[in-house]
Amino acid sequence: MLSQIDAVVIIYNPEIKMFNRMLESIRIQVRHIYLINNGCTDFNPENKQITQVNLGENKGIAYAQNVGIRMAIQGKADFVLLSDQDTIYPPDYIKKMMSAYLELKQKYKIAAIAPAFIDSHKKEEKQPFLKFNKSKLVKFYPLSGWFEVSYVIASGKIIPLNVIDEIGLMDEKLFIDWVDVEWCWRAQSMNYKILQCAEISIEHCLGDDTTLLLGRKVTTRNAVRYYYMIRNALYLMKNYFYLDYYKRKFLLLRTFRSVIVYSIISTKKLKVIKYMLKGIKDAFTLKMGKINIR
Repeated sequence: MLSQIDAVVIIYNPEIKMFNRMLESIRIQVRHIYLINNGCTDFNPENKQITQVNLGENKGIAYAQNVGIRMAIQGKADFVLLSDQDTIYPPDYIKKMMSAYLELKQKYKIAAIAPAFIDSHKKEEKQPFLKFNKSKLVKFYPLSGWFEVSYVIASGKIIPLNVIDEIGLMDEKLFIDWVDVEWCWRAQSMNYKILQCAEISIEHCLGDDTTLLLGRKVTTRNAVRYYYMIRNALYLMKNYFYLDYYKRKFLLLRTFRSVIVYSIISTKKLKVIKYMLKGIKDAFTLKMGKINIR
């Protein structure tokens, strides 16, 4: 079973020490690694287990993931593990996840399985599991067991490749941000389940850093990322008709909150506000894909 799992790792000018830790943590657990390079650094790994694809420019997380997924399908893999460049896996990650999958698939129509994760910037606790309860998104912190959730981050997610024909690949129009969420929601609209495990966890970096706001740690990013977060949330809300009322409301409220919070916490307020306003404009004029930065 383990030989049928390939990893698709997306890199963008990674910090070398962390990147090497990631590779070593997963290399012996999978059959092959497709290293999709969205940046300018050429690593030329001297390892037959690793295939590097240099895209020549940053074409976005969705495009890069799709390149890797297609290669895994062509290579006759049964499963694909999606990973970022800064995720660290426990030694028995794949073994435990696949053991659980074989049991869970008897009961559920599974689109993906995922672990719990610890944000490297917030090491004091695991991040919450997330599930819509009709009118709101509920956060919960289970200590054990598997749970159906509304969405998970991409890194660490294992997808059985036979579901891609029905669900489809990642949405390249989004470029980055909300890509993993949209795919999960699309799968659920087709009656698939996203399952997350409380006992198996990975270490992953969310955002660039954290700052304190009213006593709480808030993840910070650069102005361009705020553009994509705002634009894509509004674009999903406006154009993806499989989303129910509550998800649309969630996207609208999340956008409103993001504009307020990021305007407050940013050290470059005028630049951040400029990019967020552009994100709002582009969402409603359907200007998608990669932003043209001048």
